[in-house]
Amino acid sequence: MLRQIAASRTIIVASPAYWAAHGIPRHPRELAQHTCLPIRGVDGTVMDLWTFARGDEQVSVRARGWLTTSNAHRDMVLDLVRAGEGVGYLLDWTNRDDLASGRLVQALVDWESPEAPPVNLLYRPRGRRVARVRLFMEFVIEVFRELEAARGRSVRPAQRPSWLNRSYGRASASTPGEG
Repeated sequence: MLRQIAASRTIIVASPAYWAAHGIPRHPRELAQHTCLPIRGVDGTVMDLWTFARGDEQVSVRARGWLTTSNAHRDMVLDLVRAGEGVGYLLDWTNRDDLASGRLVQALVDWESPEAPPVNLLYRPRGRRVARVRLFMEFVIEVFRELEAARGRSVRPAQRPSWLNRSYGRASASTPGEG
């Protein structure tokens, strides 16, 4: 069984030192002047097309920097972003402590990513009958309810983005002329 419980929210972050040295972007297009650190998705696609929406306006930016790492090493990108080496396009719920402590500062707060992936629970149909499975599911659902409440708004999961059909390429290759 598959149960969608939430949606991820991708945000732009950097260290206070990075923003002090390079300036905080006010529009997504300004990211072209920054060192961005894209991550290669689990399917091998370089996630270098960062898409933003505000009202009716939608903008896609090609993220360029000196490093692209695999999804398995995404913590290295987070460490580099904390160290002031560049800008990250990271999930908000995985970086709450860094944001709360001030180690990371979010930019473009009035922009949303329209490609928010869903957060799903996948379980065997009979699994709900097992008390520990049911308790775990309830726990995870409650954690994500609290995360959405902390955001102050819910995020709608995206439809299947065009880059998801690619493999071992660049997400930016799916939309020529953008950025």
